[in-house]
Amino acid sequence: MDERPAGEEPLEEFYGRDDLFGFKPVEPMPRPPVKKARTAAGALLTGIALGLRDIFDPEKKRDTIAIEQEAPGEPEGPQRYEIRLNSSPRDAQAIYRPWVDDEDPDRE
Repeated sequence: MDERPAGEEPLEEFYGRDDLFGFKPVEPMPRPPVKKARTAAGALLTGIALGLRDIFDPEKKRDTIAIEQEAPGEPEGPQRYEIRLNSSPRDAQAIYRPWVDDEDPDRE
């Protein structure tokens, strides 16, 4: 046979070898067994089992707990700041009343 360096070997000969990169081919795995078709008796027994489960172990219905709270209303009297948002941003208003602080007896 003709002994050539590894880089000079034609591609057909290189890829035709079974021991490419030192790997040995393995035997193919056996085929898995064919699945058996489900029968009507199996479907009937499954239905009976699910029905018995619903009878003897029903799901507990949990009522949701609703907490009702009254929404805060408008504060009484004039406020220092008041913002009115209308349908258009150009119509929005911000009102500043600096004299409200002078009338507030609770402020220190």
